[in-house]
Amino acid sequence: MSDTFTNELIEKTDIVSVIGEYVQLKKDGSGYSGLCPFHNEKSPSFKINTTGQYFHCFGCHAGGNVISFLMKHNHMTFREAQEFLAKRLGIPIPSYSKLTPQQIQERNSAKTKQELMYECLRQAQSFYIDMFAKSHEAKSYIEKRGLSDETIKKFGIGWSGSEYRNLAHKFPNYDDKILVDVGLVIQKEDSSKYDRFRNRVMFPILNDRGQIIGFGGRTLGDEKPKYLNSPETEVFHKSDELYGLFENKKGINTSKKALVVEGYMDVISLNQHGIEFAVATLGTATSQSHLRKLYRYTSKIIFCFDGDEAGKNAAWKALNESLLVLDERHELRFLFLPSDHDPDSYIREFGRAKFTKFIESSLSLTKFWLNELKSRFRLDEAEGRASCINFVRPMLRNVRKSAMKTQIEREIASLLQLTHEEFLKDLGIDFQGAKKTFPAQISKRSFSQPKVRKQVESLERKFIKLVAMKPSITNKISSNVLVFLNLLPKYRLVYELITLIRKHNIEVFSQLFNINEISSDLKIVLESIISNEFDEIEDENSESLLQSILIKVELELLDSQIQKLASNKDMDDSKKTLLLQGLSQRFNFLKNH
Repeated sequence: MSDTFTNELIEKTDIVSVIGEYVQLKKDGSGYSGLCPFHNEKSPSFKINTTGQYFHCFGCHAGGNVISFLMKHNHMTFREAQEFLAKRLGIPIPSYSKLTPQQIQERNSAKTKQELMYECLRQAQSFYIDMFAKSHEAKSYIEKRGLSDETIKKFGIGWSGSEYRNLAHKFPNYDDKILVDVGLVIQKEDSSKYDRFRNRVMFPILNDRGQIIGFGGRTLGDEKPKYLNSPETEVFHKSDELYGLFENKKGINTSKKALVVEGYMDVISLNQHGIEFAVATLGTATSQSHLRKLYRYTSKIIFCFDGDEAGKNAAWKALNESLLVLDERHELRFLFLPSDHDPDSYIREFGRAKFTKFIESSLSLTKFWLNELKSRFRLDEAEGRASCINFVRPMLRNVRKSAMKTQIEREIASLLQLTHEEFLKDLGIDFQGAKKTFPAQISKRSFSQPKVRKQVESLERKFIKLVAMKPSITNKISSNVLVFLNLLPKYRLVYELITLIRKHNIEVFSQLFNINEISSDLKIVLESIISNEFDEIEDENSESLLQSILIKVELELLDSQIQKLASNKDMDDSKKTLLLQGLSQRFNFLKNH
């Protein structure tokens, strides 16, 4: 696909809209900011410049345009990112009709193993859907669960069939190793192979960009295991993924909350009844990875568990896991259903309105924590209170220093009939140390070190800003001007920037951060541009600003040359006078125009 097509995608795509599906963004001056999705951080250093349509993180230095983001965040190839944006915009993808047969063959053979795995999973899904349409048994089971045809289609529910090598009907080359690698086929020690999923209703598992990465299969009877998931593969990591996230991420954004449940059918049934913000873990306990992924979409997470002992144990594990990522920006709540219900059965019996109201009765993290401590320890006895302190000590160590941590400490201290100071001393924490005032977190991070910032004076700042934001304008800078810039040390960064833009055919600002040989000083100044430390440059003013800057640069060069020439005692006076006259005439001409 051509550079023209790529540039069209970048220009027409609202980068805030795309990234906003993965990162919680807030208006920040003329741009947006949020917590970086590429590294763990407490305060937002991830910035989006809407004028230049690029993003940059001051913490890990990830940066680029919307295609770069999709490639890095969603692990897409360049072509996949293009196709994703083209589909989103409704723009037809250019054909390859002008390619030679050899070029077409090279393009087709360039598919990565992951792309082949995605393709195998897509084909398997198509096969399972066809099998479902032919299976009275599978359709009867799903109908009993109350799912509509629309819901069945939305979640791509299928049927595996009962044969041991059923997928051989779809994959003529059934012995291809890729089917084993992607988890569809099992290879025995004697090298014979058979389908992993048999006699199961099939639920495709999608990543957050809508690609099938695995399957979950449920038996219709009492066979064990009742649920069977795909194994870990190059494209499927159970502890990182959440069932229903792709289907419900718009609902999560809209409702500003996510409901974490335990099963596929819970997610699907809730969705059908209008609760479009539920996700489920894939047979694993809630992990930090799950929480961080959900926090990209919402700051409020509600765990929904069965009201039995197993549900409470699972909730307690979730609480402990959540402490490692908890702060005052995040809200965690816990909801416990009656012991004879799961979310699917509850909403089918009582309906959406009652379930929605039930959600409102969920417990805050602190309330659930305190309730558990009351049930586990005899807090009316000194021994019970001492045991409780020992119990919560390692838990509190996992909570980051924050206003939230202080409030939790105060609540537990009150429960134990202690002052905050007494409680901290019992935990082994110096109260005076805890009360020390720490510097406020910088709301707008900048790596623009004072030394470099001082060196980059006003005119050079404007020049760097202009060239960085409008790379095409370097075509209007002559080779003579480059010589001028190279002669003046104060413009070394401008000279470096122009040289890099020409060398790497840079078209948009974000591409600069992909250049390895860029100096640290220039990178610092470019980062300060992102943080909006420089004023915006209007398109219609760019050329006139360039001419104004070039005149000032030449005046500085002439002044420097005049001073140097005048102080040269070794040059013949008549020659010196002649040269000074020429330089002075040029200087006065530029100064007066």
